[in-house]
Amino acid sequence: MVALLPRRTERIPLRRPVHLLYRGTEPGMSLVNAEIDDVNIHGVRVGAEKEIPEGSKVYVFDREANVGVWGSLKWKGTTARDGRRSMGVEFEQPGVYWLADPVPGSWKRFMSFTSGPEQAFSQTG
Repeated sequence: MVALLPRRTERIPLRRPVHLLYRGTEPGMSLVNAEIDDVNIHGVRVGAEKEIPEGSKVYVFDREANVGVWGSLKWKGTTARDGRRSMGVEFEQPGVYWLADPVPGSWKRFMSFTSGPEQAFSQTG
């Protein structure tokens, strides 16, 4: 049995369409359409159109805001009635990639370690 760690920072609801890019079994990168359900400074919970293998390195790309961040798929939940699969991606580097106003108090102690969207988008993996 896996012990769940206490949540480090508060989640905020955020609905944004994103692409999840990951290296699957086929050559090159695979793309899955998804929607962000909520976000905190350490990661994001998404509902995706198809399942991604747990442990995969994933690039979460918000095509509307032109923001992206690398992370790892750490958690898979249930499948919703609309067929979306709930998954959790932990960011490689904590950051405020989607702006929150106001910034939750639990995020503030991590703010000095964050990189903005421009650093996340230019990161290679």
